Amino acid sequence: MSKGLKENALSIVDTITLAVAGTAPSYSLNATTAALVAAVGLASPGALLYAAIPMFGISFAFMHLNRWRADAGTAYAWVGRSINPVLGFLCAWTFLVLSTAFMVAAALPVGVTTLDLIAPQYEENLLLATLVAVSGLSVWLP
Repeated sequence: MSKGLKENALSIVDTITLAVAGTAPSYSLNATTAALVAAVGLASPGALLYAAIPMFGISFAFMHLNRWRADAGTAYAWVGRSINPVLGFLCAWTFLVLSTAFMVAAALPVGVTTLDLIAPQYEENLLLATLVAVSGLSVWLP
């Protein structure tokens, strides 16, 4: 059995789905760390470590799934192959919709926060905050 992914196994739609789904976890960690520190102060490292326990479990599960069948499609491909193709399809759309909704919902607060850091006098300017948010998100999206 050869190592690595099969050539041309993923279409452009698959690739876009993975890119959108993969953006949300790191973006949510970046967006919520400041709020976590503000809410619990010195307990925030403990909260992050506590939250890391299920993430380590998920990482180990993904490691074993990759040993079983390496696939860049991750959860939706594994669910589709091991349980049911319809559930795999639903996993893909769930990741896509939730990631898109999060990116839209988080854009404006990120723009306001960025303006607060860079130019506090423009923090209340909704149009400028939206432009800053969109320009910042365009860096992360393909």
